[in-house]
Amino acid sequence: MRESEDKVLWIWLRLVTEGNVRWMNALYETLGSVQDIYKTTDEEYIAMGVGEHIRRRLNNKDLKQAYDIFGICEKFGIGMVDITDAAYPELLRHITAPPCLLFYDGRFAEAFSHPTLTVIGTRHSTASGEASAAEFARGLAASGFTVVCGVADGIEQIIHRSVMEIDGRCVQVLPCGLLKAGKRVAHMIRDTVVHGAVVTECLPNEVRRFDAYPLRNRILSGLSHGTLVIQAPKKSGAIMTAGYAAEQGRDVFVLPGSVRDPSYSGNNALLVDGAHPVIAYDDLVDFYREKFPEDIREVDRRDETFETFLSSVTESAPREFENEEQQAIYSVLSDGAHFVEEVMRQTGLTAQQVFVELSRMEFYGWIEALPGGTFKTIS
Repeated sequence: MRESEDKVLWIWLRLVTEGNVRWMNALYETLGSVQDIYKTTDEEYIAMGVGEHIRRRLNNKDLKQAYDIFGICEKFGIGMVDITDAAYPELLRHITAPPCLLFYDGRFAEAFSHPTLTVIGTRHSTASGEASAAEFARGLAASGFTVVCGVADGIEQIIHRSVMEIDGRCVQVLPCGLLKAGKRVAHMIRDTVVHGAVVTECLPNEVRRFDAYPLRNRILSGLSHGTLVIQAPKKSGAIMTAGYAAEQGRDVFVLPGSVRDPSYSGNNALLVDGAHPVIAYDDLVDFYREKFPEDIREVDRRDETFETFLSSVTESAPREFENEEQQAIYSVLSDGAHFVEEVMRQTGLTAQQVFVELSRMEFYGWIEALPGGTFKTIS
Protein backbone atom coordinates (compact mmCIF):
# COMPACT_ATOMS: atom_id res chain seq x y z
CA MET A 1 0.00 0.00 0.00
CA ARG A 2 2.83 2.35 0.90
CA GLU A 3 4.39 1.81 -2.52
CA SER A 4 1.25 2.90 -4.39
CA GLU A 5 0.90 5.91 -2.08
CA ASP A 6 4.46 6.93 -2.90
CA LYS A 7 3.73 6.67 -6.63
CA VAL A 8 0.71 8.97 -6.17
CA LEU A 9 2.94 11.46 -4.35
CA TRP A 10 5.54 11.35 -7.12
CA ILE A 11 2.78 12.05 -9.63
CA TRP A 12 1.60 14.93 -7.43
CA LEU A 13 5.15 16.33 -7.33
CA ARG A 14 5.45 16.20 -11.11
CA LEU A 15 2.13 18.03 -11.41
CA VAL A 16 2.90 20.81 -8.93
CA THR A 17 6.40 21.39 -10.30
CA GLU A 18 5.01 21.45 -13.86
CA GLY A 19 7.47 18.72 -14.78
CA ASN A 20 10.50 20.84 -13.90
CA VAL A 21 13.19 18.18 -13.48
CA ARG A 22 15.59 20.57 -11.74
CA TRP A 23 13.01 21.47 -9.08
CA MET A 24 12.04 17.86 -8.48
CA ASN A 25 15.65 16.78 -8.01
CA ALA A 26 16.49 19.72 -5.74
CA LEU A 27 13.52 18.97 -3.48
CA TYR A 28 14.30 15.27 -3.36
CA GLU A 29 18.00 15.79 -2.66
CA THR A 30 17.20 18.33 0.08
CA LEU A 31 14.37 16.53 1.86
CA GLY A 32 15.26 12.91 1.15
CA SER A 33 11.85 11.44 0.35
CA VAL A 34 8.66 12.29 -1.51
CA GLN A 35 6.69 11.90 1.75
CA ASP A 36 8.79 14.62 3.38
CA ILE A 37 8.36 16.86 0.32
CA TYR A 38 4.58 16.48 0.62
CA LYS A 39 4.55 17.08 4.41
CA THR A 40 6.79 20.15 4.39
CA THR A 41 4.93 23.33 5.39
CA ASP A 42 5.03 26.75 3.79
CA GLU A 43 7.02 28.09 6.75
CA GLU A 44 9.62 25.38 6.30
CA TYR A 45 9.84 26.09 2.59
CA ILE A 46 10.37 29.80 3.33
CA ALA A 47 13.18 28.88 5.71
CA MET A 48 14.72 26.77 2.94
CA GLY A 49 14.65 29.75 0.58
CA VAL A 50 12.12 28.29 -1.86
CA GLY A 51 10.64 30.95 -4.15
CA GLU A 52 7.03 32.09 -3.87
CA HIS A 53 5.95 30.67 -7.24
CA ILE A 54 6.98 27.10 -6.49
CA ARG A 55 5.87 27.42 -2.82
CA ARG A 56 2.39 28.32 -3.95
CA ARG A 57 2.23 25.18 -6.03
CA LEU A 58 3.78 22.93 -3.37
CA ASN A 59 1.21 24.16 -0.86
CA ASN A 60 -1.53 22.63 -3.00
CA LYS A 61 -1.85 19.26 -1.23
CA ASP A 62 -4.88 18.08 -3.22
CA LEU A 63 -4.13 14.58 -4.52
CA LYS A 64 -7.27 14.06 -6.59
CA GLN A 65 -5.59 14.61 -9.98
CA ALA A 66 -2.65 12.46 -8.94
CA TYR A 67 -4.98 9.61 -7.96
CA ASP A 68 -6.83 10.00 -11.27
CA ILE A 69 -3.56 9.61 -13.19
CA PHE A 70 -2.58 6.64 -11.03
CA GLY A 71 -5.93 5.08 -11.93
CA ILE A 72 -5.28 5.67 -15.64
CA CYS A 73 -1.95 3.84 -15.30
CA GLU A 74 -3.65 0.87 -13.67
CA LYS A 75 -6.42 0.84 -16.29
CA PHE A 76 -4.00 0.76 -19.24
CA GLY A 77 -1.32 -1.41 -17.64
CA ILE A 78 1.27 1.37 -17.47
CA GLY A 79 4.05 0.61 -15.03
CA MET A 80 5.77 3.16 -12.82
CA VAL A 81 9.21 3.15 -11.24
CA ASP A 82 10.58 5.99 -9.10
CA ILE A 83 14.15 6.87 -8.25
CA THR A 84 13.96 5.10 -4.87
CA ASP A 85 12.93 1.74 -6.41
CA ALA A 86 15.39 -1.12 -6.73
CA ALA A 87 14.12 -1.61 -10.30
CA TYR A 88 15.13 1.93 -11.31
CA PRO A 89 17.94 1.66 -13.94
CA GLU A 90 21.17 2.09 -12.01
CA LEU A 91 22.96 3.88 -14.84
CA LEU A 92 20.22 6.51 -14.96
CA ARG A 93 20.57 7.35 -11.26
CA HIS A 94 24.00 8.82 -11.89
CA ILE A 95 23.22 11.41 -14.58
CA THR A 96 22.66 15.08 -13.92
CA ALA A 97 18.96 15.66 -13.13
CA PRO A 98 17.76 12.06 -13.43
CA PRO A 99 14.00 11.63 -13.90
CA CYS A 100 12.43 11.01 -10.49
CA LEU A 101 9.60 8.99 -12.00
CA LEU A 102 9.45 6.81 -15.11
CA PHE A 103 6.39 5.36 -16.84
CA TYR A 104 6.76 2.24 -18.95
CA ASP A 105 5.06 -0.53 -20.86
CA GLY A 106 6.58 -3.92 -21.51
CA ARG A 107 9.26 -6.09 -19.93
CA PHE A 108 11.08 -3.36 -18.04
CA ALA A 109 13.05 -5.50 -15.59
CA GLU A 110 14.11 -7.96 -18.30
CA ALA A 111 15.27 -5.20 -20.64
CA PHE A 112 17.54 -3.62 -18.04
CA SER A 113 18.97 -6.86 -16.68
CA HIS A 114 21.35 -6.95 -19.67
CA PRO A 115 24.02 -4.52 -20.93
CA THR A 116 22.48 -1.59 -22.79
CA LEU A 117 23.72 0.38 -25.79
CA THR A 118 22.02 3.41 -27.31
CA VAL A 119 22.04 3.50 -31.12
CA ILE A 120 20.91 6.72 -32.79
CA GLY A 121 20.98 8.70 -36.01
CA THR A 122 19.29 11.28 -38.17
CA ARG A 123 15.70 11.04 -39.37
CA HIS A 124 16.94 12.30 -42.77
CA SER A 125 18.89 9.11 -43.42
CA THR A 126 20.42 7.80 -46.62
CA ALA A 127 20.34 4.25 -47.95
CA SER A 128 23.91 3.62 -46.82
CA GLY A 129 23.14 4.95 -43.33
CA GLU A 130 20.08 2.75 -43.06
CA ALA A 131 22.01 -0.31 -44.20
CA SER A 132 24.62 0.36 -41.49
CA ALA A 133 21.91 0.92 -38.88
CA ALA A 134 20.32 -2.43 -39.72
CA GLU A 135 23.64 -4.27 -39.56
CA PHE A 136 24.68 -2.78 -36.22
CA ALA A 137 21.25 -3.15 -34.61
CA ARG A 138 20.88 -6.81 -35.57
CA GLY A 139 24.46 -7.64 -34.60
CA LEU A 140 24.31 -5.95 -31.19
CA ALA A 141 20.91 -7.44 -30.32
CA ALA A 142 22.05 -10.92 -31.41
CA SER A 143 25.18 -10.52 -29.28
CA GLY A 144 23.13 -9.98 -26.11
CA PHE A 145 22.76 -6.21 -25.81
CA THR A 146 19.51 -4.40 -25.12
CA VAL A 147 19.37 -1.74 -27.84
CA VAL A 148 18.05 1.67 -26.77
CA CYS A 149 16.67 4.11 -29.35
CA GLY A 150 13.95 6.65 -30.06
CA VAL A 151 10.85 6.40 -32.23
CA ALA A 152 11.66 8.92 -34.97
CA ASP A 153 11.69 8.20 -38.70
CA GLY A 154 14.92 7.36 -40.48
CA ILE A 155 17.74 5.66 -38.58
CA GLU A 156 15.78 5.04 -35.35
CA GLN A 157 12.96 3.34 -37.23
CA ILE A 158 15.46 1.08 -39.01
CA ILE A 159 17.13 0.24 -35.68
CA HIS A 160 13.82 -0.75 -34.12
CA ARG A 161 12.72 -2.81 -37.12
CA SER A 162 16.05 -4.64 -37.33
CA VAL A 163 16.07 -5.59 -33.65
CA MET A 164 12.48 -6.82 -33.91
CA GLU A 165 13.34 -8.97 -36.95
CA ILE A 166 15.58 -11.17 -34.80
CA ASP A 167 13.36 -11.02 -31.67
CA GLY A 168 15.94 -8.92 -29.86
CA ARG A 169 15.44 -6.64 -26.87
CA CYS A 170 14.74 -2.99 -27.58
CA VAL A 171 14.00 -0.05 -25.29
CA GLN A 172 12.41 2.99 -26.90
CA VAL A 173 12.28 6.36 -25.14
CA LEU A 174 9.31 8.62 -25.87
CA PRO A 175 9.22 12.46 -25.75
CA CYS A 176 5.56 12.33 -24.66
CA GLY A 177 3.15 10.25 -22.59
CA LEU A 178 2.49 6.62 -23.46
CA LEU A 179 -1.12 7.39 -24.36
CA LYS A 180 -0.09 10.27 -26.65
CA ALA A 181 2.44 8.47 -28.82
CA GLY A 182 0.18 8.63 -31.88
CA LYS A 183 -0.91 6.14 -34.51
CA ARG A 184 2.29 6.52 -36.54
CA VAL A 185 4.40 4.80 -33.90
CA ALA A 186 1.71 2.64 -32.28
CA HIS A 187 2.81 -0.48 -34.19
CA MET A 188 6.42 0.08 -33.13
CA ILE A 189 5.40 0.26 -29.48
CA ARG A 190 3.28 -2.90 -29.77
CA ASP A 191 6.27 -4.80 -31.17
CA THR A 192 8.74 -3.39 -28.65
CA VAL A 193 6.86 -4.37 -25.48
CA VAL A 194 6.92 -8.07 -26.43
CA HIS A 195 10.66 -8.38 -25.73
CA GLY A 196 11.61 -4.96 -24.36
CA ALA A 197 10.04 -1.79 -23.02
CA VAL A 198 8.84 1.68 -23.96
CA VAL A 199 9.87 4.33 -21.43
CA THR A 200 9.06 7.98 -20.74
CA GLU A 201 9.19 10.45 -17.88
CA CYS A 202 6.01 12.11 -19.15
CA LEU A 203 2.58 11.55 -17.60
CA PRO A 204 0.40 9.14 -19.63
CA ASN A 205 -1.71 11.85 -21.30
CA GLU A 206 1.05 14.45 -21.53
CA VAL A 207 1.62 15.82 -25.03
CA ARG A 208 5.04 16.69 -26.39
CA ARG A 209 6.45 19.84 -24.77
CA PHE A 210 8.71 22.48 -26.30
CA ASP A 211 11.69 20.98 -24.45
CA ALA A 212 10.64 17.36 -24.99
CA TYR A 213 13.58 16.24 -27.11
CA PRO A 214 16.45 17.62 -25.00
CA LEU A 215 14.83 16.01 -21.95
CA ARG A 216 14.29 12.75 -23.81
CA ASN A 217 17.84 12.74 -25.21
CA ARG A 218 19.46 12.87 -21.77
CA ILE A 219 17.50 9.70 -20.89
CA LEU A 220 18.47 8.02 -24.18
CA SER A 221 22.15 8.32 -23.33
CA GLY A 222 21.67 7.95 -19.58
CA LEU A 223 20.14 4.48 -19.86
CA SER A 224 23.19 3.00 -21.58
CA HIS A 225 26.84 2.16 -21.08
CA GLY A 226 27.62 3.70 -24.45
CA THR A 227 26.04 5.59 -27.36
CA LEU A 228 26.65 4.79 -31.02
CA VAL A 229 26.02 7.42 -33.70
CA ILE A 230 25.24 5.81 -37.06
CA GLN A 231 24.67 8.91 -39.21
CA ALA A 232 24.06 12.51 -38.18
CA PRO A 233 24.67 16.06 -39.43
CA LYS A 234 26.26 18.53 -37.01
CA LYS A 235 22.98 20.07 -35.91
CA SER A 236 20.82 17.13 -34.89
CA GLY A 237 19.24 15.42 -31.92
CA ALA A 238 21.66 12.53 -32.34
CA ILE A 239 24.65 14.81 -31.81
CA MET A 240 22.90 16.33 -28.79
CA THR A 241 22.44 12.85 -27.36
CA ALA A 242 26.11 12.03 -27.97
CA GLY A 243 26.99 15.24 -26.13
CA TYR A 244 24.90 14.14 -23.14
CA ALA A 245 26.63 10.74 -23.22
CA ALA A 246 30.05 12.41 -23.04
CA GLU A 247 28.92 14.66 -20.17
CA GLN A 248 27.58 11.60 -18.34
CA GLY A 249 30.93 9.84 -18.65
CA ARG A 250 29.61 7.22 -21.05
CA ASP A 251 31.40 5.77 -24.06
CA VAL A 252 30.69 7.48 -27.40
CA PHE A 253 31.12 5.45 -30.59
CA VAL A 254 30.89 6.78 -34.12
CA LEU A 255 30.62 5.25 -37.56
CA PRO A 256 32.92 7.28 -39.87
CA GLY A 257 31.41 8.73 -43.03
CA SER A 258 32.51 10.57 -46.13
CA VAL A 259 33.89 14.04 -45.41
CA ARG A 260 31.97 15.20 -48.51
CA ASP A 261 28.62 13.97 -47.19
CA PRO A 262 26.88 16.53 -44.92
CA SER A 263 24.73 13.80 -43.38
CA TYR A 264 27.93 12.49 -41.72
CA SER A 265 29.35 15.88 -40.71
CA GLY A 266 28.31 15.33 -37.09
CA ASN A 267 29.93 11.90 -37.05
CA ASN A 268 33.25 13.23 -38.27
CA ALA A 269 33.16 16.17 -35.83
CA LEU A 270 32.70 13.71 -32.95
CA LEU A 271 35.67 11.69 -34.18
CA VAL A 272 37.83 14.81 -34.19
CA ASP A 273 36.71 15.40 -30.58
CA GLY A 274 37.92 11.95 -29.54
CA ALA A 275 34.97 9.58 -29.94
CA HIS A 276 35.70 5.89 -30.58
CA PRO A 277 35.57 5.03 -34.31
CA VAL A 278 33.87 1.74 -35.21
CA ILE A 279 33.37 0.07 -38.56
CA ALA A 280 31.43 -3.04 -37.52
CA TYR A 281 29.35 -4.18 -34.56
CA ASP A 282 32.20 -6.58 -33.72
CA ASP A 283 34.16 -3.54 -32.51
CA LEU A 284 31.53 -2.84 -29.84
CA VAL A 285 31.23 -6.50 -28.88
CA ASP A 286 35.00 -6.72 -28.41
CA PHE A 287 35.05 -3.44 -26.48
CA TYR A 288 32.57 -4.74 -23.87
CA ARG A 289 33.48 -8.43 -23.85
CA GLU A 290 35.54 -8.31 -20.65
CA LYS A 291 33.04 -6.09 -18.85
CA PHE A 292 30.05 -8.36 -19.59
CA PRO A 293 31.47 -11.87 -20.13
CA GLU A 294 28.26 -13.62 -19.06
CA ASP A 295 25.93 -11.51 -21.24
CA ILE A 296 27.74 -11.19 -24.54
CA ARG A 297 27.18 -14.07 -26.92
CA GLU A 298 29.17 -15.19 -29.93
CA VAL A 299 27.12 -15.00 -33.10
CA ASP A 300 27.67 -16.09 -36.68
CA ARG A 301 29.41 -13.09 -38.17
CA ARG A 302 29.35 -14.21 -41.78
CA ASP A 303 28.04 -11.68 -44.24
CA GLU A 304 25.64 -13.90 -46.18
CA THR A 305 25.00 -11.26 -48.85
CA PHE A 306 28.72 -10.90 -49.52
CA GLU A 307 29.24 -14.66 -49.51
CA THR A 308 26.46 -15.05 -52.06
CA PHE A 309 28.20 -12.44 -54.18
CA LEU A 310 31.56 -14.20 -53.94
CA SER A 311 30.10 -17.57 -54.87
CA SER A 312 28.57 -16.07 -58.01
CA VAL A 313 31.75 -14.42 -59.28
CA THR A 314 33.65 -16.03 -62.14
CA GLU A 315 37.27 -15.40 -63.06
CA SER A 316 36.26 -13.25 -66.00
CA ALA A 317 33.40 -10.84 -66.34
CA PRO A 318 30.35 -12.07 -68.26
CA ARG A 319 29.82 -10.40 -71.62
CA GLU A 320 26.20 -9.60 -70.93
CA PHE A 321 24.27 -8.43 -67.90
CA GLU A 322 23.23 -11.25 -65.58
CA ASN A 323 19.85 -9.77 -64.74
CA GLU A 324 17.50 -6.83 -65.31
CA GLU A 325 18.70 -5.11 -62.14
CA GLN A 326 22.24 -4.75 -63.50
CA GLN A 327 20.94 -3.44 -66.80
CA ALA A 328 18.78 -0.83 -65.03
CA ILE A 329 21.65 0.32 -62.81
CA TYR A 330 24.08 0.55 -65.73
CA SER A 331 21.55 2.63 -67.65
CA VAL A 332 21.31 5.15 -64.79
CA LEU A 333 25.09 5.40 -64.37
CA SER A 334 25.65 5.79 -68.10
CA ASP A 335 24.61 9.46 -67.97
CA GLY A 336 27.12 10.33 -65.22
CA ALA A 337 28.16 9.65 -61.63
CA HIS A 338 25.33 9.11 -59.12
CA PHE A 339 24.88 8.38 -55.42
CA VAL A 340 23.23 5.10 -54.42
CA GLU A 341 20.08 6.98 -53.39
CA GLU A 342 19.65 8.34 -56.92
CA VAL A 343 20.15 4.87 -58.40
CA MET A 344 17.47 3.53 -56.06
CA ARG A 345 15.11 6.35 -56.99
CA GLN A 346 15.46 5.86 -60.72
CA THR A 347 15.43 2.05 -60.74
CA GLY A 348 12.94 1.39 -57.95
CA LEU A 349 15.32 -1.19 -56.44
CA THR A 350 15.93 -1.64 -52.71
CA ALA A 351 19.16 -0.62 -51.02
CA GLN A 352 20.24 -4.25 -50.63
CA GLN A 353 19.60 -5.02 -54.31
CA VAL A 354 21.57 -1.97 -55.42
CA PHE A 355 24.54 -2.64 -53.13
CA VAL A 356 24.76 -6.31 -54.17
CA GLU A 357 24.63 -5.54 -57.89
CA LEU A 358 27.01 -2.57 -57.61
CA SER A 359 29.54 -4.90 -55.94
CA ARG A 360 29.24 -7.43 -58.75
CA MET A 361 29.42 -4.79 -61.47
CA GLU A 362 32.45 -3.13 -59.90
CA PHE A 363 34.18 -6.52 -59.66
CA TYR A 364 33.47 -7.18 -63.34
CA GLY A 365 35.01 -3.83 -64.24
CA TRP A 366 31.79 -2.32 -65.64
CA ILE A 367 31.61 0.53 -63.12
CA GLU A 368 33.85 2.25 -60.59
CA ALA A 369 33.35 3.87 -57.19
CA LEU A 370 34.41 7.51 -56.95
CA PRO A 371 35.49 9.57 -53.90
CA GLY A 372 32.44 10.91 -52.08
CA GLY A 373 30.33 7.79 -52.51
CA THR A 374 29.21 8.02 -56.14
CA PHE A 375 29.50 5.45 -58.95
CA LYS A 376 29.95 5.75 -62.70
CA THR A 377 30.39 3.48 -65.69
CA ILE A 378 33.84 2.67 -67.06
CA SER A 379 34.15 3.54 -70.72
